[in-house]
Amino acid sequence: MHSDDRMNQSFFLRAKTSPKNAEGLSTFRWSDISRCFESSNAFVCSTRKEGVAYWSPTWEGFSASWGYFEDNEWGAALRYKKEWGENFEVGGGIGYAKLLDERLQTAGGSLAGFRRDIDEWGGSGSIKNLPTGLFVFGAFSINDTHDSNAIGAFNGQRPPEFNAWDVQFGIQRKMPWFGLASLGETSIWGSISQINDGFAQGSSGVSGNNVVFDDNPVTKLGAVPANGLINATTAFPGAGINGTFQVVGSQVNRWAVAADQELAKANMHLYWVYQHFDSPDLDLIDKNLNHRSVPLDGFDLFYTGARIYF
Repeated sequence: MHSDDRMNQSFFLRAKTSPKNAEGLSTFRWSDISRCFESSNAFVCSTRKEGVAYWSPTWEGFSASWGYFEDNEWGAALRYKKEWGENFEVGGGIGYAKLLDERLQTAGGSLAGFRRDIDEWGGSGSIKNLPTGLFVFGAFSINDTHDSNAIGAFNGQRPPEFNAWDVQFGIQRKMPWFGLASLGETSIWGSISQINDGFAQGSSGVSGNNVVFDDNPVTKLGAVPANGLINATTAFPGAGINGTFQVVGSQVNRWAVAADQELAKANMHLYWVYQHFDSPDLDLIDKNLNHRSVPLDGFDLFYTGARIYF
């Protein structure tokens, strides 16, 4: 799930009414509408940091952990993993993090009086029937920001709470087809997910970075700036949406089918993934608080590869 969400993060989107060529590409990328406030991912929100942490011993399948990390972040988690009898394997976890690091993504830390304050929740759970190999997996991600500068310029409100969910269902076992059982376990599964308000207004006090196309530097938006304002004329070229707007919402729906084949003797896995992204939507308001929905083109993604475990 983590790899799927990070795949194609720099893929530029396009408004449905924009020209179907390079000149019609939006300045918004896939990761700009599908991210936590802290990182460019929807389900793994925290980035790597130096710190100290404690993991408890396991008791009846439960374990707990707590940590404090630079520059100013703490978090805690509760996990569970156990076999229920001879037929079921169950696992799950839930975690919380409080982020007060003003230097996050070098945004806001240099502003006078700036205060960072982000709450993150995440969790997942799964159950697998061992005799059949059938399984179900689910995950959720929630972010809320109280950054001192994350206030909409037009509506005077804080960004909406980011939330995302993902559900996967499939089978993992040695298959009696075409001699696959001699290779190792085969996994076949499907998934559906939804990411709401992942435009990350609270993750950055500034925006804009130069991307070069054909030797011409073009300013591309990173995350939506803290005041939520974008120049729709340049953000959605040729779409007939002109002027300055505030981003107040977004939604992405996705489904996928995938397969993974273990090559046990080589300690290797081969995988194939197809994903379909329904037309994402951005919700904008103008200075008079009139709403404008901007449907973006959906897209399809297929990728394949291999993993070797050392």
